[in-house]
Amino acid sequence: MLTVPTCLRGDLPSPLPGWMRVGLYGVALGLPTIVLLALVVQPWWNMADLLRDPLSVAEMAVKAGARCCRRHFGAISILGGLMMAAAAGFFVFTAAMRRMTLGRIDGGVVFLALGFVLSTSIGLDDMYRFHEGKYEKLFDASYAGLLGLIFVTGWFRLARFERQLLLLTAAFFAASVGIDILQNTQFVIDLLGPYRIVFEDGAKLFGISSWTAFAAAAGIALTRPGPSQAS
Repeated sequence: MLTVPTCLRGDLPSPLPGWMRVGLYGVALGLPTIVLLALVVQPWWNMADLLRDPLSVAEMAVKAGARCCRRHFGAISILGGLMMAAAAGFFVFTAAMRRMTLGRIDGGVVFLALGFVLSTSIGLDDMYRFHEGKYEKLFDASYAGLLGLIFVTGWFRLARFERQLLLLTAAFFAASVGIDILQNTQFVIDLLGPYRIVFEDGAKLFGISSWTAFAAAAGIALTRPGPSQAS
């Protein structure tokens, strides 16, 4: 019989209210769907200019002798950065709240702190492009390792709803990385055609949206009065 290690045990938090779960699913899946549909149907701007980070778009514009910089450059990338900042805020605030409520650092506090570290790392990386170049795989491996730690420290403390959001996050990020790695293969070129960047960065946006919803759900679940606060 599988025994959960003591350090990972914890009473499952009370389920979040139905209206809150619907709202968080709207953030995770509805928001990026609306943004990407608007991206595809709008006739004014190049889709890549909206999806890529502003600095990359500006550099390419300068090299091509075009005007730099336009207000729409990196609009969706900036949205993703704002959502990552929101996730980091959720994690650090609820970690502090749980620590003060319990009067000690438990597995739930560690889990929330790890979420803050991952959110901040990805947000800063997107902003300053630390991962560009020969260290890209190292950064990807580090993020995967942090996400794995979050799975380990949080899985047995979370209810099914929060687990679903965490799995959605991992699936979307994995899809984005997979498309990025295989984007120059003939299979992906034939399958996705000129919409490769939409699928790659679109999957990333879904991952960020799911992660932000997860940060809110997990933070609320682990700080609201109930079994999860038991010391």
